[in-house]
Amino acid sequence: MSNVLYVDDFDGRGTFEGLVETYFASAFGLLDLPPDRYDINGPSSCAGNGLRSRTAIAPFVDSYGYEVIIWDTGNLTSCTIGDGISEKPNDAELLVEWLLNSERNVGLWVLGDGVASDLGGSSAPSAQQLMDACGVARASNSYFYLTGGQAGGGVTTPLVTGYSCPSAGAIFDGLEYYAYGGCPIINNFDVLAPSGGGEGILRFPDFGGEQYWAGVCSEQVNNQGFGARTVWLGHSFMYIRDTQPQQSARHDLFQRVFAFFGQTTLPTDAEMHPPTATALVRCYPNPFNPAVRIAFTLREKGPVSLKIYDVSGRLVRVLMDGVHAAGRHEAVWDGRNRGGRQAASGIYFCRMEACGYERSEKLVLLK
Repeated sequence: MSNVLYVDDFDGRGTFEGLVETYFASAFGLLDLPPDRYDINGPSSCAGNGLRSRTAIAPFVDSYGYEVIIWDTGNLTSCTIGDGISEKPNDAELLVEWLLNSERNVGLWVLGDGVASDLGGSSAPSAQQLMDACGVARASNSYFYLTGGQAGGGVTTPLVTGYSCPSAGAIFDGLEYYAYGGCPIINNFDVLAPSGGGEGILRFPDFGGEQYWAGVCSEQVNNQGFGARTVWLGHSFMYIRDTQPQQSARHDLFQRVFAFFGQTTLPTDAEMHPPTATALVRCYPNPFNPAVRIAFTLREKGPVSLKIYDVSGRLVRVLMDGVHAAGRHEAVWDGRNRGGRQAASGIYFCRMEACGYERSEKLVLLK
């Protein structure tokens, strides 16, 4: 059994397998194990065979062990993620419960041209709860019409670029691809807005002096004290296109999302995009209990010091103190001091020193 679940909410559309699956297939080869999968049949007809129709909330949250769920609705503009109002079961409620009550760090990746528009217009409480849990709101249901539409020369295939933010650090920096929307029909890609704890990570081109988001991420500590991270894209995986020869934009995005989710079994994007800077990238989850992951990048091989201090400046724990190769690295602090005893709840600081680079990050240990 895999720790990744792929929900194909576009099954059988475009091809026998469904176009979304066709484009995800090679990216799944980056995983140690193929993901478990759930196909939603007749997705555009609102058939009642969604994920919630096959499982109750409790076993799904407590026993199945999924750490990542990928849910892609293709170009559907309605009958996307079920909210319990249509014939589709309340999959939105299932996802919210999984995010907020899993006793493990989890990551949810939602994709689709019209998911935010569909759920944003729903009167079901679970629809808004899912969007709130993911820190996302709907700004517009069409980047094409937002930029002028048929009469005004609207942009059908916008360039999407990665953007740094506090939650994801520089993970999405340097990412670039086209969201292909010109054939056989013009796609109305959702334009997103960060809401609550959400942060923009992927940008459509600015228009009219305004900034528009194609992707939003969020991170929080759930009800069980574990990390819950989300990535929401306003378009489907099947519409990602390369900007240059020899590029694999879909693989690049896939690796970066999984790196954001803390899935270290992936090769990460460092092989295709070596780090251009030495940096303390992120500490996740934060606040944390029982452990925090500390990710950093090295532009070149060299000595690295990674230490934990309390608010009075006293050394609590040495996590790293030696030479490391260029690339992306990660350390874990289990909340214990140098003597192996559990540290008290409170504020601590992680300090990194490497090749002339110095930075401290505040950590909050909760009990």
